[in-house]
Amino acid sequence: MTKKIKVTAMVLALFSFVGCSEKKDTSYFENSIQQLEEAIGKEVSAKNFVIIPGNGCSECISRAEYFFKSGEYKPEEVFFIFTKQETTKRLKIKLGDQLNKTNVFIDKKNRFYQDFLFSPYPTVIELDEGFKVTYASPNNYYIWQALKTKMYF
Repeated sequence: MTKKIKVTAMVLALFSFVGCSEKKDTSYFENSIQQLEEAIGKEVSAKNFVIIPGNGCSECISRAEYFFKSGEYKPEEVFFIFTKQETTKRLKIKLGDQLNKTNVFIDKKNRFYQDFLFSPYPTVIELDEGFKVTYASPNNYYIWQALKTKMYF
């Protein structure tokens, strides 16, 4: 009987931990966006966020940067966050004046490289229908086409 109680308690503890971690992840992102808005001095109304790390899967990051440079999205719909960059100067050499767009933030404090946002892959967060996180790994490069398509429908 005591073994059954211990197992039940462990299962309940596990479910409560998982439930809390999901809420924590969402609130962490929301807090980070609030800090971002304070840093740039305006509200961010975009429903899609692309977080591009400075290191990790180089092919994945290159594809995200290509999507950024292509301009095949509505700037008011997609907000780009460049995080965990070696230097801002290197990023500016790589991406040029496009970093001065109003839908771009260079995360010098690496706020967007923590918690569930920590990833070697670019991370796409969609807020259209809830809270959807997609890591742009080699297995799902489709995300860039999906974002592009979504912008025109």
